[in-house]
Amino acid sequence: MPTTGTLENEAYQKIKQAILARKLLPGSRLSEPALAKQLKISRTPVRAAIKRLMAEGLAEPSPTQGAVVALPSSRDIQEVVFMRETLEPVAAALAAEKATNESIVHLEELIFKEKEAFHRRDLKSYIEVNDEFHGAIARLSGNSLLEQSIKNLILRYDIFLALFDPIYELDEKELDSPLEHHFIVIALKEHDPQAAEAAMRYHLRSSRKYATLRNVENINAFPFNS
Repeated sequence: MPTTGTLENEAYQKIKQAILARKLLPGSRLSEPALAKQLKISRTPVRAAIKRLMAEGLAEPSPTQGAVVALPSSRDIQEVVFMRETLEPVAAALAAEKATNESIVHLEELIFKEKEAFHRRDLKSYIEVNDEFHGAIARLSGNSLLEQSIKNLILRYDIFLALFDPIYELDEKELDSPLEHHFIVIALKEHDPQAAEAAMRYHLRSSRKYATLRNVENINAFPFNS
């Protein structure tokens, strides 16, 4: 019989997947009774899962609805983007001094997976691969506090990607991210801290164009589907 911890993780993963797949959009109510019924589990693990999502910034308390999928403001987005642009170039510079052949191969594989996910228009996989790429570089920095700070920022940025990333609109020729990631990997491979820092800063500034609120007032919450 599944433990409470296992059920909590199952609920967490399924609700998070629904958010990233745009089945649950920002502002959608996270009703414990409804989610428990649809997931065929008790309310206790669902409640714990929602608390996890709130800790990550993917959900937020509502005075009238209990909890809802986070609805970011322009300021929320600007603050997260600013912090990523502050910390990740530093991490990339440190990573350039420590990168191994094995880590370079792993990053190159992630770029390939990123292209595949975009080709399938699989937003969930695309976000996960992007998170893994940036998380891997943060880990290579060798600074655990810097790594955890960046990973927390990435999790908060995921809600912006889930809402605003134009994966369903862009032509493959318009996709900049894999090429920009490639330039970062080249700098890491050459153990060039200055080039790695510059490449990461350019990439994050380039991605600013997607971190804007577009038609947020017109967003309608989709029903959750398990």
